[in-house]
Formats: sequence, C-alpha cells, structure tokens
Amino acid sequence: MKIERIEHGVAKKWEFIYYDDYMNKDKYKYPLREGKSYSIVYAYDKSEIYVDSKKRHLIRIKNITSYAKYKKIAPKLKRELYLKTYYPSFHVNTKRVIRYFAKYLLEPTSTIFEVSDIAFNKDTDFYSKVSLKWRLSGDKQEVLNFNRDSIRRANKVVPGIDKILDPLEFYREEQEELTPQEITMERLEKLLHNQHSYTTRQSALNVANALSISGAHQMPDGTWMPGSSHQTYIDAMQQDTVTTPAGNISTQNITGRTGY
Repeated sequence: MKIERIEHGVAKKWEFIYYDDYMNKDKYKYPLREGKSYSIVYAYDKSEIYVDSKKRHLIRIKNITSYAKYKKIAPKLKRELYLKTYYPSFHVNTKRVIRYFAKYLLEPTSTIFEVSDIAFNKDTDFYSKVSLKWRLSGDKQEVLNFNRDSIRRANKVVPGIDKILDPLEFYREEQEELTPQEITMERLEKLLHNQHSYTTRQSALNVANALSISGAHQMPDGTWMPGSSHQTYIDAMQQDTVTTPAGNISTQNITGRTGY
C-alpha cells in the first residue's frame, strides 16, 4: 500500500471498535478507550484506514469523516492528479509552437506554471488551464505583437498569466541563408584573420594555399608560417586583398604573431 498522508487524533467515547472483534463476530466489541491516540492513514487508492498506537486496525462507528461520506457516495473516486512544471526547449528551426499553462484552483496563492501537452490533456478537476500560440522567430516587432495578442487572450481564461510571460521569451533572430560560396568566403576570412603561426608544416601550407602563395617556412622558435620564405608571407600581407577561389578577401587587420 502506498501512503499519501497520515493524520492523528484522540479517541472519543465509543468512537472506534477493533476490527478483529468485528470480523470475528465476537459478541463482545471492545472499543478504543476514550483519550487514546489513533491515526488515519490515507492511501493513494483513496482508502482510509484507522489504527491505534500499536498499529491495530480500527473501525470508526461515530463521527464519520466528510472524506468517508464523500467516498461512500462516490465509489469511483480516484486520486487527483498533480501537474508538474514543464521546461520547454525548441529545435533551432522551429518558428511557431503551442504552449500550455495551468493554475491549481484549491490554493488561492498558487502560481501559474507551464505544463507539457500530455499533462494539459489529462482529466483534472482542480486546475484552470489554457493553451496559447507562440512565435519564436521572424520580424521582431511582428513576433512581439503576435505573442502579446496570445497572452491577452489567454489572460481571459487564466487571469494573471500576463504577469509571468515575456512576449519575446525564446525569441531568436532569423539568420540569412548563405550560399555555398558565401560560406566558403566566411570560413576563409576566419582562417586568414587567425594567428598565422602553427606547430605543423601542414597547417601553415593550408593557409598558404588560401593566401594564394606556395610553401611554408619555419621560424626560429620552431613554429611554421605560410610562404616559402618570411618575405613572401610579408609581401602577401601587404597587398590590399588576397585572391582566393571564392573571391577577394581584404587583408586589413590580418596579422600573425610576428606583428606583420
């Protein structure tokens, strides 16, 4: 038996008798003495069990609880579901989603929180719930207006949701799609603006090819730089642009560890 909670009390006169006496149909029924302590064990299956301080089973014959009365008229009573907070995450390409929120009605001070779509669609009696459409990307002002409108409508169903939601929450700027040539140029620019001093000859050769010069040379400290000689490298760096298969790249601010 999985226990949900336990409550304690003090017995009144002839409020409880012992379960074993009742089940054995003993002509003598022994009550739990007045003033003795007892416990009520509430299980997750909605059963209500009474025991004395020694865990002996009791039957309540007076002062029946409201819970027991309710269970009697609602035999199919089932345990209320408690919804949990959900923290959403979205794929980088997702532009629109539906978000779900809930508020527990039996606690006036309870907060509004986000739930999953599965939790939102569960049959719950004591929650106020609302779903709303949400934009994640696009023109910033359009996204702002769209999400504000969604919040305004949701606030009519669950008042106060406008106090917890930022209309630009999860917003991200849309990135322009680059052509293959633009991608190559971007990579080359990053490569050429890096330090041009490497621990291996091959790395220096790779940059030399990007600079449209040949060879690689070793510096006194043992590192490698592009160009068959250091002068070749300096000459390349003194040009306004570097011609590459993807196009011309400005040499402005392209410097190596040597300061050239």
